Amino acid sequence: MIEKSRRDQRISGMREMVVFNAELAQCEERFQGEVLRPVLKLQNDLIISLVKHYLKRKGDKFHHLPENDWREQVSDALKNDHVFRTQLTGLVIGLFTVAEMEEFLENQEAYKRRLQSLLIERVVSQRPKIEG
Repeated sequence: MIEKSRRDQRISGMREMVVFNAELAQCEERFQGEVLRPVLKLQNDLIISLVKHYLKRKGDKFHHLPENDWREQVSDALKNDHVFRTQLTGLVIGLFTVAEMEEFLENQEAYKRRLQSLLIERVVSQRPKIEG
């Protein structure tokens, strides 16, 4: 096993562990539980700040929408706005260790889909905090 660099040790030490059964998890589920969820939790305030700024730039497009329409607009923004999606993705992958980045790159498409779904859920579930 490769020894972790000081950066990797510090990054791993900052994260809260998310409890799940790793023995039953497939590779993608394990990565989601051990890496994506803890990083998203750690970066939550930055994610919310970035989303607030994005919505402010877009004006009234998102305000006063029913819950389902709001979810759809957030999902469309993440799918179609390349700059916004890249910024949010960067907030997450910037806190990967070298080994995590290598694993991410090996299965990039599946992990990006999972990350996008997790981001949508995180943003939608915090709508009052975002709009407040």
